[in-house]
Amino acid sequence: MAFRLENRAAALTAFVRALTVACGLLGAGFCAGGCTAKITEVVVVVDTDLRVPEEIDSIDVRVTSPGQMFPGLDASLTGSVRNSLPLTLGLRSGSDSDTPFNVVVRGLLRGSEQIRAEVSTRFVPGERRVLRIRLTASCLDVMCRAGDTTCRDGECRDIAVDPQLLPPLSSLDLGVDAQAIDGGQVDAGLVDGAVDGAVDGAVDANVPEGGMCAAGDAGVVGAPPGCMPARPTARPECADDGTTIGPLHFAMRDIVIDQSGDRWRTLGYDLDGHCTDALDPMPSAECTPSLAPAPTDGLNGIDNAFGSQIVPQFLAYQPEFAGNTNSALLNGRNVPVVTLDRWNGLPDDPRVLISIAFAVDILPAGTTVPSGGVTLDNTFPDPSWDGTDTAYPSSSSFGAGGRAVLFDDNAYVAGGQVVARLPDRADINLPGLRGVVRIRLTDVRLTGQLVAGGASLASASLTGRWPEADLLMFLDDLGICPGDPTNDLIRAGFSVIIARSADVRATAGTGGPGVTCDAISTTVPFENGVRVMLGATAPIALLPAMCP
Repeated sequence: MAFRLENRAAALTAFVRALTVACGLLGAGFCAGGCTAKITEVVVVVDTDLRVPEEIDSIDVRVTSPGQMFPGLDASLTGSVRNSLPLTLGLRSGSDSDTPFNVVVRGLLRGSEQIRAEVSTRFVPGERRVLRIRLTASCLDVMCRAGDTTCRDGECRDIAVDPQLLPPLSSLDLGVDAQAIDGGQVDAGLVDGAVDGAVDGAVDANVPEGGMCAAGDAGVVGAPPGCMPARPTARPECADDGTTIGPLHFAMRDIVIDQSGDRWRTLGYDLDGHCTDALDPMPSAECTPSLAPAPTDGLNGIDNAFGSQIVPQFLAYQPEFAGNTNSALLNGRNVPVVTLDRWNGLPDDPRVLISIAFAVDILPAGTTVPSGGVTLDNTFPDPSWDGTDTAYPSSSSFGAGGRAVLFDDNAYVAGGQVVARLPDRADINLPGLRGVVRIRLTDVRLTGQLVAGGASLASASLTGRWPEADLLMFLDDLGICPGDPTNDLIRAGFSVIIARSADVRATAGTGGPGVTCDAISTTVPFENGVRVMLGATAPIALLPAMCP
């Protein structure tokens, strides 16, 4: 049987998104002639009335079919990268047959099983059905005979469910983030009368205002068997009504530099469409590190070799860096300020404007600013962080015409999540031990969750690919300058660490078997984005202390 597993968004979206993403994963050529085949599919919807995180903190889903077992979904319900309920999985039969399959859903608390539900059913050829599985508190203490019974609503019942009793899937039931799992036939095409056409979901699409929204800006790329990559929420399918709220400004605080232990595994997104496991005898990876096997990915293919490989070594050398950086941000110095403009004020907006400037200082209300403007030499009180502070951005944050160097006028908001694509290799400034340090990424995205109607921006992160050459420049900003015997030894050591840690290509899509990795997957998370006002531009450029 050709079998397909899809990870679906929990939010209700329309059927065109199903077409655009499914066709995008295959390439526009697959659907160019018109996708008209009927789909044999069962959408599994998992929900619970158990308290999160007191009673369960994650849900594990396993799907099996005669002679086959598919990698499961381990969906964390807590943490920086958390899944929303209900969880949805799409199962497709590429052979359009009535093949049987089993679904086992487990509710876990700190890795220990608290509750489980099991269903055995079949596909209905040529039809799309919904299978709802609910983990209920009434089943917590109910023990059923394993293998043929399961608890439903507090009672042990047969695991077998007649597929004819499964309700049909309406075109408005669920949106789709399609990901192939077995490489078999993919049934993609006209879905419930959707308009014919194909969209390459691997390419960002520019859609006129008022038109259909693109599905590609979430970084959708192909996925190998068994991979269910973590990605930003895709652009919502809707029309922009022209309503504008803003600009809103958020000062990014509480940067997560130390990503040690398993924390790095949940920070960031899958960048390359691979779920790399170094323990696999034939690991799937975008490219080949020059000195070692590819570093292992995090949860759901998260690429964050910077957090897992580079940061521990760096903090061993400069353990004070994380604390000093957060102290500088808390004091309002060299703070990234994210601006959201042209927002409709709703959880979904297909097009907004996002820009980032870097504040020389953030001052509390009532502070008198000298006629010469804010400089790094001024002695001012620290911000109050109550929404009334004013951020004074550096002149180096802006280019010709006064527009921010870091901006995306085709960003969007989906389910309250802001998603922006930023220019490659533009300077991202952070407080260092001596001025600012520069991060230069390619394939870089900013994401963050709007809270309370835009009162704050939580769980924001910058993710991308950090080219090896730019990482070595970062050492200059840290004061590890060449020419000093001790520094030369440190630089040589870091060069080896960087080469061993490289797990992606600096330019997305240029990898392949035997192609050497030349960049480090990177996530720079900020836990809090606090509302501020934006003041006059400070006549000073934030520059690193360059090596001689």
